[in-house]
Amino acid sequence: MIANISVSTWNDKKCSILRCAEVVTPWGKALVVMHEEAIVEWWFASWEESKVALVRRWPKAHWVEDDAEVKETVRAIFDSDRSIDLKLCLKGTEFQVRVWKALLRVESGVVTSYQSIAIAIGRPSAVRAVANAIGQNPISWLIPCHRII
Repeated sequence: MIANISVSTWNDKKCSILRCAEVVTPWGKALVVMHEEAIVEWWFASWEESKVALVRRWPKAHWVEDDAEVKETVRAIFDSDRSIDLKLCLKGTEFQVRVWKALLRVESGVVTSYQSIAIAIGRPSAVRAVANAIGQNPISWLIPCHRII
């Protein structure tokens, strides 16, 4: 169970060792990618299905597959008897990161609109750009893009 989520922004100068693992979630299989202790990607697809896009997005990365720590982090997220502080690291444009951070402020169970997110980030006329940024969300489910309409 997630107690707290902290967010940092990716710096391309960071060491680019990325660890990934295919995991089982309540919604099916997912591929989770981590850098150090932070989740950087969460895809509802296999490594084979995601590999081309991920290598394109992270061209300098050294990949470690089937990582035990990634699997343990995901187990902890869904374990109702444990409480963890989760770290996310966002890689995107400044605008995308602002949108994704605004999504994290949407309370659990609440549905909101692209317009509301645009207003929340101080760009009320950027509704279509907000929708595009939400569609590019690299950490689906943890960043609640599915509740924005």
